[in-house]
Amino acid sequence: MRGQVLLFLSLLSSSSVLGQVSYSVPEEMPIGSLVGNMAKDFGLDVKRLKSGNARIFSREGGEYVEMSKERGVLLIKNRIDREVLCAQTT
Repeated sequence: MRGQVLLFLSLLSSSSVLGQVSYSVPEEMPIGSLVGNMAKDFGLDVKRLKSGNARIFSREGGEYVEMSKERGVLLIKNRIDREVLCAQTT
């Protein structure tokens, strides 16, 4: 059974574009794995992500994913382990 971690991504750019996208991530994906293409999902040019104020919001904090503004993508930053996450909440 593969655990799922739900990540929420909110984007606020300098021209007040608002949006929300959620990605479902299988646990134990290798570090550096692609989670999603934010530029494509928000219909933005990568240049706009670089100059804007894009931020990551997640229930578990930003320790598991990172944003590459240069490429317009969201990547795995640290290994996600369901057993460790569940132990932290109990």
